[in-house]
Amino acid sequence: MAGGWQSTVIAPCSGKAWRLGAGQRLRIIDLEGSQSGDLFAVAADDVEDGQSNGRTFDMGGTIRLSTGSLLYSRRSRPLLRITEDEVGVSPGVRPGSPRTRAGRRPPGRGLAASTSGRARRG
Repeated sequence: MAGGWQSTVIAPCSGKAWRLGAGQRLRIIDLEGSQSGDLFAVAADDVEDGQSNGRTFDMGGTIRLSTGSLLYSRRSRPLLRITEDEVGVSPGVRPGSPRTRAGRRPPGRGLAASTSGRARRG
């Protein structure tokens, strides 16, 4: 990414939005360990065409998202691709609390995603 990374800490129980252009990257890091958060993407040209877990799971053939997974919109358009995953299977798609499943996760782990631009199913 030209110009380097911008860093923003998001306060608990709050949110933040960014506009990403084709090919730009977003990196999310769990600073303290065992934190949770939500990621929701929408198409820049149509904010009504938001991320769909159902489409993502159906088109990807799995509920276990990790490196290489595409996140799809309600209209089956690719929005983001997970390019790096230091956490493993997303805790958001597994039942139960991360603490009850595997103890406390170490801090500093995260994932990176890039806008898919012209990505295709594959």
